Amino acid sequence: MSHQTILFATDFSGRDEAAFKTACRLATRSNAKLLVLHVQDPRYSAQSKATRKDPNVEFVRYIPADYGVNFDQILKVGDPDDKILETVDSENVSLIILGTHGRSGIGRAFAGSVAENVLRNADIPVMTVRNSGVGSNKHKRPRILVPVDFSVYGYAALDYATKLALSIGAEISVVHVDDEDVSTAQPLTGGQSKLSDHRQNTWKQLRRYAPQSERVLVTHKLL
Repeated sequence: MSHQTILFATDFSGRDEAAFKTACRLATRSNAKLLVLHVQDPRYSAQSKATRKDPNVEFVRYIPADYGVNFDQILKVGDPDDKILETVDSENVSLIILGTHGRSGIGRAFAGSVAENVLRNADIPVMTVRNSGVGSNKHKRPRILVPVDFSVYGYAALDYATKLALSIGAEISVVHVDDEDVSTAQPLTGGQSKLSDHRQNTWKQLRRYAPQSERVLVTHKLL
């Protein structure tokens, strides 16, 4: 798959290592330019100089290991999600990659709001990558989550995810959230349950979302 420019946005937390490695891998395999963006939020300008991170120092941690990757590092000041979308337009970006921290509390709310706003407002594909936690299996095959609502956009997302999966050797999980109460399932003998007609039809719809390539392993989940 070909990308002309990939944008990776970082908050210098160090918890987006997996996302950065994914961005570098895709840039290498697609011969794309990689932009590493950090946005200083003026809402935190009162932060003391003693604890404020120096971009010149922090950017050193975000240099691709593959010296053949064409990359630039960009520092901006403003609202993070606005500046990310602004950079997408000015630099003709074709893919955005963001890290998610899996944190709780205020940190999770702030990081989540940026990612959510970018996802809602970007008119290009956005990939979010959760950093591996302590004790996680680093050799486990990566997995791409594709949520679908049974609209035509789900097929476009699956097609794009398939190309990404082939590029990085990932599996795909196609997920649909059903708002029907699961308590309506009809009981059977042996402690099993029979899916309602609605749930059966929903499963049939979900299974239609299958990658065009047989080389991609896919699982379906109905929640």
